[in-house]
Amino acid sequence: ADVWELVCDVARVRGDWPGVLAATEHLLASAGPPAWWVGSKRALQVRALIEVGDLDRAEATLANLCKGSAVPAWRKREQEALRCLLLLRREKYEEALALSVALLGDWPEHAVLLAIRVEAAHHLDRMSEGGELYEWACARLRRMGYGAWVDRLSGLLH
Repeated sequence: ADVWELVCDVARVRGDWPGVLAATEHLLASAGPPAWWVGSKRALQVRALIEVGDLDRAEATLANLCKGSAVPAWRKREQEALRCLLLLRREKYEEALALSVALLGDWPEHAVLLAIRVEAAHHLDRMSEGGELYEWACARLRRMGYGAWVDRLSGLLH
């Protein structure tokens, strides 16, 4: 499992979403991981599924991830951010914009939500609602494997 953790981390930083997906599938197939770890890897798997375009499977995996009353508040917020990303990738821009704005009210430092807000507003031709994509948010997005997305968004803003 340690090798697959490394493969997963390297693939994520590189934005190699098929690699992240393969690694998370191997990691999740391993026996007996703790529940918190499974939740973390499932969330990463959802991100990878979204980014490779397997949106139906991402939605089903996210729905299973959201089940259960023992889910901590921070994990539920992260799941809402994934749902917001899924809305954006499904081109449901109005819903993605509304949800990103609502979530940013309680979580203003969430880089993915800031990027979703910018992109959704752009597609709706309402750039004044998109806000800014700060330098620190761009750096965080790049570390998360979203370098190509940052480059595309930077082009929209300049």
